[in-house]
Amino acid sequence: MSLSNKILLISESMLHYRISLYQEFAKRFDKRGFKLLIYSNNKSFLKTEDSNNYVIDDYNIFKLAKNIKYEAPNCIILFWNIYNMNSWLLLIYCKCKKIKIIYWSHGMSLQDPNNKLKKLIYNTFQLFSDSILLYSPNEMKYIPTCLHSKTFIANNTINFDEIPQIEVSKSDIKKEFNLGYDKIVLFVGRIQKRKRLDILLDIFKNRKDSNIGLVIVGSGFSEDYQRMVKNNYNIEYLGEIYDKIKINMLFKCADIFCIPGTNGLGVNQAMYWGLPVLALNVNHSPEIYYLKNGVNGYIVNSSKELENKMFSILNDENQLKKLSENAYKIIRKEASVNNMFNGFMNSINFFKTTI
Repeated sequence: MSLSNKILLISESMLHYRISLYQEFAKRFDKRGFKLLIYSNNKSFLKTEDSNNYVIDDYNIFKLAKNIKYEAPNCIILFWNIYNMNSWLLLIYCKCKKIKIIYWSHGMSLQDPNNKLKKLIYNTFQLFSDSILLYSPNEMKYIPTCLHSKTFIANNTINFDEIPQIEVSKSDIKKEFNLGYDKIVLFVGRIQKRKRLDILLDIFKNRKDSNIGLVIVGSGFSEDYQRMVKNNYNIEYLGEIYDKIKINMLFKCADIFCIPGTNGLGVNQAMYWGLPVLALNVNHSPEIYYLKNGVNGYIVNSSKELENKMFSILNDENQLKKLSENAYKIIRKEASVNNMFNGFMNSINFFKTTI
């Protein structure tokens, strides 16, 4: 393996869903004559006998520079906090050593997109990077026009091959979880203020019809929330569920996925199971790109509109079926591992003459 065929991916933290993606990417890079190396803080992922990957015990630029010098890659994919000074020192080091830098990010702080100082920081780093890699086409609006030619999209996703196939019927799943609803609205994720679970609780806490229920899964369910749902038949909190089979059973038996506030990769998993997605028009993570308003879900402007749209869909089998079919098709087309990997290859091919 020649030095010029080494690609180094530096990840400040190893997001759990990325592990199988990186393993798949490594295989695909290998078929194209590239060796993928990864620097990360996840020791269990990186510690293999045939691996040359490195564990970052600390984010010391000198340790990184030493390892980079040893491996001598011609290309570095950087997934690192832009507010960490080491990111800037690494950029300077790579420029001096003529090592290409691909900056992989959201393109801007998506929870604070109008912050001019943050925009300046991001755009400066993007300017000096050799190419830019974004999570979805939605983030192109944060990239200066003069940098569009070196900007590429790697549609962020999860590895659908890792999702277990659930053969159990929806009715049997409901029996297993003791869910006595005809229709289910599902909320899955860490319960944070920005996700606005309170809106869903307000919608369901006073409903009298018992055939439609809200099922909640995730950490951070406060005592106030617990008191609110106590003895409420229309709301079921199942706690934290990390078992892959059990959580996917819940996705299979649900009818709509709804996080009113900020959505992320839950959109991918929900649509994989054919669930339409409902959300408010707020600052979302990049994966909201897969939600096509009126096609596979809805983005609405108020909690009342959210409530009306939700029950309109649940009470209209034809509408629910159409949205579900579109969700199933669109997520497989736009959020495949192949699409994400192609984004990486396109960013590398942009300066392939030097690697």
